[in-house]
Amino acid sequence: MNALMTKYASLGFIVLGFPCNSFGNLEPYDTYSELLNGLMYVRPGGGFVPKFPLFKKIEVNGKNEHPLYKYIKGECAPTNEEFEDGLFYSPLAVHDVRWNYEVFVINQKGLPEFRYSEDHPIAEIEADVKALLTRNLVEINEYVEPQPILSDKILRNQEPEVEENTNEIPEEEMYYPDVEVPQM
Repeated sequence: MNALMTKYASLGFIVLGFPCNSFGNLEPYDTYSELLNGLMYVRPGGGFVPKFPLFKKIEVNGKNEHPLYKYIKGECAPTNEEFEDGLFYSPLAVHDVRWNYEVFVINQKGLPEFRYSEDHPIAEIEADVKALLTRNLVEINEYVEPQPILSDKILRNQEPEVEENTNEIPEEEMYYPDVEVPQM
């Protein structure tokens, strides 16, 4: 995903990471330092540092599923009909994320376009992203700032306040990598 983020950022493409601990307890961290150390030295390891924002750990399935995931899962077909062992949530549902690193591609209008399993070939994901970005550029003939599909208050499971700017997420809620996204 780092390579896609770097390659297509100038076209308005961005990767957002939402860690979850429901799959084999593979995300047991409590702080961003622990998360980043796990990514750098364990999985995927080899000094990996994400070039995209990471949000706080959330639930993507089950009775405590985050509203964002409830929405995007409901708009896309499931990636698999089988469930893995080592799931730490309930109840199980057909549209559930099956394992860590499942990918959703959301268009610039905030609508889910594609959903991929964690082992889907990155080259095929890239081809779909490239086609979507090309289609969007042809449709609008100029860059349009992506709009959030849900307010940050909903992303944090809070009711949005009318007066508050709901397009800003507090710094402590995100990890920002040391990479500059080209300005449009």
